[in-house]
Amino acid sequence: MIVEYVGDFPERGGSRHLLHFATELRIGKRQEQQLHFHYGVGLSSAAADHFIGIGYSFRFQASIASELLGQS
Repeated sequence: MIVEYVGDFPERGGSRHLLHFATELRIGKRQEQQLHFHYGVGLSSAAADHFIGIGYSFRFQASIASELLGQS
């Protein structure tokens, strides 16, 4: 699990401050796949009130890619 502060300070307009929470779940036989879940809250009026998200990622090794593409 991660917890992070995010600040965006543009030259014009108000600065945006966020608090971001995230975690991941590894799945699959070799745990080469991951599900990501995250949630954030705005700490300033210029930031979004809150947001949620989900993501998916997988490991793709170069040796496997070469075999699939017929290259050695």
